[in-house]
Amino acid sequence: MDINPFSKIFSYKHIAYEYEKEVRAIIDRFDDDIDDEMESGIYVKISPNQLLRSIVISPESPVWFKQMMREIVKKYNCGVKPRRSLYDIIPL
Repeated sequence: MDINPFSKIFSYKHIAYEYEKEVRAIIDRFDDDIDDEMESGIYVKISPNQLLRSIVISPESPVWFKQMMREIVKKYNCGVKPRRSLYDIIPL
C-alpha cells in the first residue's frame, strides 16, 4: 500500500466496513512549525447536527454505555436519538 503522503494511511478502510459511510477529517500539521510541547489536540468547531445522521449502539454494549450515549446526545444537542442495532432486536 502506498502511503505517501503519510496521512493517506488514515483514509484506508477495509471494504467490509464500507457500509458505515463514515466521514473522517484529517488535519495534516506535519509541515507546521510546532515546538516539542505540542498540544493534545486541535479545536475544530463543528455542529453535530451537520455530521450525525444516526447513532447505532452495539448489541454487546452494556446498559451504562447506552445511558451515557443518551446523556451525551442530550448535552450536545446532537439532534439524533441513539438507537439499538437491529442485530439487538432481530434474532439471527
